[in-house]
Amino acid sequence: KWDLTKLTWVNGEWMKRLPAELVGERLRPFLVAIGADPGDRDLTPVALTFRERARTLVDMAKAASFLYLPDEAVETDPEAVKAFLNATTLPVLEGYTALLTQQPEWTEAHLEAVTHAWCETHGVKLGKLAQPVRVALAGQKVGPGLYQTLVLLGRDATLRRLQAGLDTSRMAH
Repeated sequence: KWDLTKLTWVNGEWMKRLPAELVGERLRPFLVAIGADPGDRDLTPVALTFRERARTLVDMAKAASFLYLPDEAVETDPEAVKAFLNATTLPVLEGYTALLTQQPEWTEAHLEAVTHAWCETHGVKLGKLAQPVRVALAGQKVGPGLYQTLVLLGRDATLRRLQAGLDTSRMAH
């Protein structure tokens, strides 16, 4: 008999074993189908980032869609916005956005180093920073790691979405 749960699990296990380049190329049409066209960008880093949690390419495309959708088309969780883009998180988002604006290097290692230093200097726990940033960037409470998200999304889109998150937080003020 068909056991869809088991079949989906097996599919997820195979996606983890296949070369990331292949998974990335197989992901492309699924992203395009939901309006998140990555153009000719290499999707290998996306496959590496999202394949641990995804069971199907449909799941992976949905989870990664925020990277390629226009800002206004990113699906947001209203509860996440209410919980993490508000007057309480505004100072943290303002400070972190200012920090990122000054960064000439946009690599995971560099962003992690400056983020940890900033959190230590300002007495902010990483969790109190990561959740509002993730919601501002991806519209959701769950997703890949903070530094992976920053790099995959890119500097311009990150700063633009953080500014929109700041605007949302100020309106909640």
